[in-house]
Amino acid sequence: TISEDTLSIHVGINYICCAPFTTSASIEQNLISMEVIDTCSPPTFNCYCRCMCYYTFDFNFNDFEAKEYQYELYLKEARTPTPKLIDKGVINRN
Repeated sequence: TISEDTLSIHVGINYICCAPFTTSASIEQNLISMEVIDTCSPPTFNCYCRCMCYYTFDFNFNDFEAKEYQYELYLKEARTPTPKLIDKGVINRN
């Protein structure tokens, strides 16, 4: 949603229960990049439960300019070295 100069992006992900997360986000020129990061520690990965859960994350951007933006959402899994692109698209605020 866009309200005045604030963009709010709500993200939902199905993932292993009990996983600890952090997030990061940035806007560079016309690219909005968001990352959800699983911080469970190797080598045992003993923070996971044996089930799947639905997690939600809110990304808020202030001073959002009236122009077209590309966005990318990545998931960085603790057991995989490279972040996985899980969504991308266009947000047009013209």
